[in-house]
Amino acid sequence: YLQQAQSHKEILQKAVNEWKLPRPDILRAMLLDASALSEQQKNAVSLSLLHKLKTNGSIRKAQLRKIQYRHGLYQNSLLQAAQDSL
Repeated sequence: YLQQAQSHKEILQKAVNEWKLPRPDILRAMLLDASALSEQQKNAVSLSLLHKLKTNGSIRKAQLRKIQYRHGLYQNSLLQAAQDSL
């Protein structure tokens, strides 16, 4: 179980490192020169940004669930190893 725990720990660390990767700053796109855009273009940009934010949120949510699952596996393996040592 200890070897299993080590394996789960490594996978968990990779998942956490993916979580920490810098994401493109979508909000920077909001700083476009609004005066140069027509009202229709502003609406299109706004809808595009909302879609990107929603997609990014869904991806982050899936990554978080993956981290929680991996943490559970790691924790369970450590508990099993501790029980075996007793």
